[in-house]
Amino acid sequence: MNRKTTIYRSIAAISIAAAFLGCARIGSITNEKLDTKAAFDAWVAVHHPGVDTTANGIYVLEDIPGTGDFVRDSNFLFVEYEQRNLEDSSLVGYTSSELAKQMGVYDETYSFDPLIFRMLKGSCSQGVLDILKGGNKLGRMRIGGTRTAIVPGWLTSTSTYYPAGNADKYVQNVSGTHYAYTIKVVGSVKDIIQWQIDSIEAYMKHHNIAIEDTTGHRGFYYWRDRQRESRRGVKVIDSVHIPMDSTYMINYVGRFLNGKVFDTNIKDTAKLWHLYSKDGTYEPLKVTCSDDSLSYKLSGSSVIPGFSLTMHRMHPYESGRSFFTSNYGYGDKSSGIINSYSPLIFEIDIVESK
Repeated sequence: MNRKTTIYRSIAAISIAAAFLGCARIGSITNEKLDTKAAFDAWVAVHHPGVDTTANGIYVLEDIPGTGDFVRDSNFLFVEYEQRNLEDSSLVGYTSSELAKQMGVYDETYSFDPLIFRMLKGSCSQGVLDILKGGNKLGRMRIGGTRTAIVPGWLTSTSTYYPAGNADKYVQNVSGTHYAYTIKVVGSVKDIIQWQIDSIEAYMKHHNIAIEDTTGHRGFYYWRDRQRESRRGVKVIDSVHIPMDSTYMINYVGRFLNGKVFDTNIKDTAKLWHLYSKDGTYEPLKVTCSDDSLSYKLSGSSVIPGFSLTMHRMHPYESGRSFFTSNYGYGDKSSGIINSYSPLIFEIDIVESK
């Protein structure tokens, strides 16, 4: 398989990397050991005197208020970010394609869409929550607002939390990576699945694909591509179904709603979208049928529910296209080049043989 293949469940999820660095002057740590809170506070006092802090101890260097609603814990946030290691100012994470080009790290396969996550403990680090929620002199961020902050290493974990004002009690000798972040909140929605459904239906309308969500699975759509079957020169008989104890071969392409391909087993397509790997396998892959529509296997491995549901609906030699929300894909996790809460498209051809 292609090394960038992302449809298998077994790929480890990547937790969200929070935030990004703006135009505020940060400075970097040089030959200083900042493994205690006292040492870190002293360094900040020298390099950024008078800087605003939150109750938990992050240091906000720049705050550009937004004009939209205040961010809410129950909502899903769309965030543009940049993140740097405070020690050497090296770039760790980002959503800006222009910045990536300037830094010489641009990758055409990378997604530059805003990250989506909820303001909940475990969804992002305590330091990022502090940036969003504020504290002391700073209030919550608004949609459209930007904040640049320094976050000490003991607040960069998704599982670490220190009660307000008690960091000294819990942090005496902590070695961790300190980061400089800038976060810009560009949007917010209450129902992330409905937002994806609206996005999918807008895509289908734009491409003149008139289908309804009649599959019995909210947010999953299947469309038979008869024009593609005609181009392939195959004949599909609707009354003929693939036996549940059989196998068949497929070619597939996975896309985002913007049309960008993120995965395929077709060599020319992989090369076109800069996904090709000399170690990849580019040939039709074997599907193993199952009585359970969510338990199909591809080359012996389990696949995401949306991919399995797609294959379950198909007839011999059929060409089909499915559109589904992230609850049939990767949900709130990232996988490879797929961000969390990403609606996906798969185009599948059932072929006769290799």
